[in-house]
Amino acid sequence: MGYAILLKLLVYPLSWLPMHLLYGFSDICYFFVYKLFRYRRDVVVQNISRSFPDKNYREIRIITKRFYRHFCDLFMEMLKYYSIRENTQKRNIRFTNTETLDALYDAGKNVILLSGHYANWEALNVLPAYIKAPVGAVYSPQSSKFADRLIKQIRMRFGVRMYPMQRIARHILSHRDARTVYLFVADQSPSAQSKYQTTFLHQPTLFFTGAEKLASATRSAVVYVHFRKTGRGRYTGAIILITADGAQEPEGAITRKFVELLEANVRENTALWLWTHKRWKHPAMAY
Repeated sequence: MGYAILLKLLVYPLSWLPMHLLYGFSDICYFFVYKLFRYRRDVVVQNISRSFPDKNYREIRIITKRFYRHFCDLFMEMLKYYSIRENTQKRNIRFTNTETLDALYDAGKNVILLSGHYANWEALNVLPAYIKAPVGAVYSPQSSKFADRLIKQIRMRFGVRMYPMQRIARHILSHRDARTVYLFVADQSPSAQSKYQTTFLHQPTLFFTGAEKLASATRSAVVYVHFRKTGRGRYTGAIILITADGAQEPEGAITRKFVELLEANVRENTALWLWTHKRWKHPAMAY
């Protein structure tokens, strides 16, 4: 109850501020995060440098600055999402090719939707307003109860159901005919024991394969959402079909296609990926 009261007293009033004021706070945040405290700047510069070895120091510095501006904007946009109205969110976030999801729903399919920490992945909270199917999001519970409650309320605002990562396999396996779209943000760093390895952004990289295995076991369709940032706080998400039936794909094919689509997305606008994340903390073997 204490966290609910804190959210109402602290977050809710701030979320009603107009976006131009929140973006003003973002500009101030950028000064402190990037210039003064240098939050994870070494990690960001190292990640970008290794991912784009052809870029010189000046280009890397430009990308780094653009990333931190976007990074600070993300926090203000998430704050706004706590109270934003659905029609306003739909003006800011537009999804295309949603007829693909509707056709899969009509065909009786569960769908696994793959995304990365790119652009504003929290914008997926408004997807239920665009499609026929119910939407569920897979999440890792946060160590901070305040942050956990805040994130869940943002994601559930327009009808998304939340499923802890530890329970999602059992849920999907026991609800094969639920005709639900399950959201997986699937570019986190897995354990060093992960068996799927590929080259991603010029580096040997490990990837989770849980989504692929679930798609294969339940004959679920798999799609990717290709995000673009069209303005400050404005995004589009194009739905791209990877497979209509995960059981028909050879082992590794779904994950490989996801990696290809994610890398193309990152290369399109380099500053929009979450470069503060220690993506390569578990080293993969070089080919």
